[in-house]
Amino acid sequence: MEKHTLDSVREVLAGEQIEIQGDPAATFSNFLPIDRANGESLCFCSRQGEEAARFLEQSVASIVVCRRGATLPQKNGRAYVVVQNPRLAFAKLIQRLTPPEFEVKIHPTALIGEGCRIGRVVIGEYAVIGKNVAIGDGSVVMAGAVVADNVRIGKNTVIKSNAVVGQKGFGFERDENRIPFPLKHLGGVVIGDNVEIGANSVICRGTLADTEIADNVKIDDNVFVAHNVKIGARTLVIAGAAVCGSARIGADCWIAPNSSIMNGIVVGDRVTVGLGAVVLKSVPAGAVVVGNPARIIRQAA
Repeated sequence: MEKHTLDSVREVLAGEQIEIQGDPAATFSNFLPIDRANGESLCFCSRQGEEAARFLEQSVASIVVCRRGATLPQKNGRAYVVVQNPRLAFAKLIQRLTPPEFEVKIHPTALIGEGCRIGRVVIGEYAVIGKNVAIGDGSVVMAGAVVADNVRIGKNTVIKSNAVVGQKGFGFERDENRIPFPLKHLGGVVIGDNVEIGANSVICRGTLADTEIADNVKIDDNVFVAHNVKIGARTLVIAGAAVCGSARIGADCWIAPNSSIMNGIVVGDRVTVGLGAVVLKSVPAGAVVVGNPARIIRQAA
């Protein structure tokens, strides 16, 4: 990585309220955690109070992005970039000041069906794209992922390795002999822009209508999303969560690891579902629910 000055930091964080203290000539050529940094590192410290002071004193980093109000030890050759959200600022700096990961390429081992509309994308080794799939510019389908027929994927969306998007959900009805009779799934999956689908996650196609994942949703690894689910914009669904058929999750929610949302449940906007919670009843906007069965521990004012 090339060497950068504080001018690079100012350029990336232009428009934000930042304050730079310490050595104006400080430079950096790598990004490392604060406890592993060297004299060429830019790192961040989100801690506060005495804990922050201890980390800042012990680190040998050249530049530290830290929170407002932190006690800043004076060290020769060091600069501090003081911001409201150090982790977010650090993420923006990495994004802009490291080489881009995206390079348009469809690997020769990938299989692509008929009638697809595929933009400037990356499709990895042994990925499978079904018929009549649409994928927008800037999207990535990683090695071994499967995108079934009639799925629509927006721009700048990432489907990680071994994820499966758009195959039939678990829909059966018992016949007169109690034998499960399959319900044919005629719907698809519609995924918006800037979405991430984690490795080994499954997004089922709808039965009659589509399963829908809105813009900026982030789905972690090993998540199950059943048929006809709708997930609102900017919601995060974390590892091991299961969202059962026809559930509705609003915008800006946090669905914690290993939680379960049962069939047909409606989760309002800005809801936090706690670790391992089992949601059996609909949840109003702004609430926090925990436990099995899930109960509301805090409601929006």
